[in-house]
Amino acid sequence: MKPAKYEGMNRFRSQWLEAKKVGWNTEQLASKLGITLRQTFQKRRDCEKFFGDGLPSLGTNINIPNLDHQQIPVGRYIIASDLHLWPNVHSRAEEAFVKVISSNHFDGLILNGDVLDGPAVSRYGKRMAEDIPHIVDEVSNAQARVREYVKASKNKKLTRHLIRGNHDWRLENYLLNNAPAVEGLPGTQLEDIFPDFVISMSANITDRIVIKHRWHAGVHAAYNNAVRSHTAAMVTGDTHRLQLTRYAAYNGVAYGVETGFLADRYGPQFSYAENHPQNWCEGFCVLEVEDGEPHVELIDCSRKNPRFMGRSIHGRN
Repeated sequence: MKPAKYEGMNRFRSQWLEAKKVGWNTEQLASKLGITLRQTFQKRRDCEKFFGDGLPSLGTNINIPNLDHQQIPVGRYIIASDLHLWPNVHSRAEEAFVKVISSNHFDGLILNGDVLDGPAVSRYGKRMAEDIPHIVDEVSNAQARVREYVKASKNKKLTRHLIRGNHDWRLENYLLNNAPAVEGLPGTQLEDIFPDFVISMSANITDRIVIKHRWHAGVHAAYNNAVRSHTAAMVTGDTHRLQLTRYAAYNGVAYGVETGFLADRYGPQFSYAENHPQNWCEGFCVLEVEDGEPHVELIDCSRKNPRFMGRSIHGRN
């Protein structure tokens, strides 16, 4: 006789596969089973771990579109990561970013995570007597700043994508843990805060180039992303480093790209670093895809005179 756990896992596996066969999404399966959506996803993870293989996706779920991997067209994109936008706090990198997007044609804008910072709703709390922004002020400021980027764009038909970062989760996580009854209330999700952007966990250009906020961490993040992603390029933020790592193998070349950060390394957002020297670099990235191949330029804004395409962004020689 097989153990009860096996029977339960196998039953759920069969129900999931049948749902896939008839074209149901996860919400429909959850309704059929009489459990919540979160419980359904947890059962899926438990089942995959138990049997050691994966279950096929049931398709887009209308309640959590941010979990999708968005497919975006081939083109030329300007990518900024880790903005950590605070009211009345600006940076040289942000200034350069606006100049570049206003004077060059891009097909799309990708904000690659941590647009918000969320110190008021962080699980870490305040440090000493630091003055942190109220979450309402922070959100309204971020909305205004992002609108400025779009307005400044030379291409008025710019596509807009926002990749969810770990700091962008903070507001929703705070509400789920402290006021679960308001889950899904309009105005509390990232999709409500930035309605003109497509929100996702990652963006794919063809099936060989992936943009997401983070994957591997540490000093070898770009290398590990290149080696283990089995893509032509894995573009990430989170580390606040600006660098490109190339990895060549028999099946071709892969790039691990870290896109820097748009904030000021000594800004109040990073008081936790205690003024330690950090191997961070203010900057952003331009990614152009041609014939399926990624072409990357990193714009280093830690310098007094940052350059793009060999020319001074601020017009200085």
